[in-house]
Amino acid sequence: MILKAADFFPSGCRARRHGDCGDLHKGFARVKCKDCNHEYLLPSPASWAMIEPLAVTLEAVLANRPEKGDRVLIIGGGVIGNLLVQTIRSLGSDCRITVSEPSKFHAELAARAGADDLITDGDLFGHAAEITGARRYRPMLGQEILMGGFTKVFDVVAKTGTLRAAMRVMAGGGVLSVVGIGDEVKLDLTPLWLKLFFYTSLRVRHCNPL
Repeated sequence: MILKAADFFPSGCRARRHGDCGDLHKGFARVKCKDCNHEYLLPSPASWAMIEPLAVTLEAVLANRPEKGDRVLIIGGGVIGNLLVQTIRSLGSDCRITVSEPSKFHAELAARAGADDLITDGDLFGHAAEITGARRYRPMLGQEILMGGFTKVFDVVAKTGTLRAAMRVMAGGGVLSVVGIGDEVKLDLTPLWLKLFFYTSLRVRHCNPL
């Protein structure tokens, strides 16, 4: 039996939808077609391990790029969180970056990467008011929130607790980037209609008003 090259590739690849290789996308696909103009020769295998996390952070920052004067919060200071700091600084964004990370070791690495403020004791709400100069406000429904706060938030953890905290400390009209992949979450939507902010996710790849 003679097989053609097209027989090996799913319909998405044959239709030249690069990256859409059927039911299993991205790194989970058996095969994947790419434009040869987008391929690059790597200098050594030692650099391969950082490609995927760097691609994640670069896409997140370009989709929610901080500008001069922005107050940025990164929740989670592991590999992705640290690379978010490095990516923002590498792009020359003149903004103030705060990293919330319980591990002092990872927090110190974030500071070396360019973070201005570190929160390691878990009191994100209290420190956020001090760092941003925001005013604390208790609505008729839900928990206490900040009026003012961070203009751009990157949540690398994406759990119920961190997403709730992000919504409470975000400034009105700000943008929340959900970079992590969490499990099922339950949210208090009070900050949503009070602040009218936006969220963006690497999975939906665009910004949606909630």
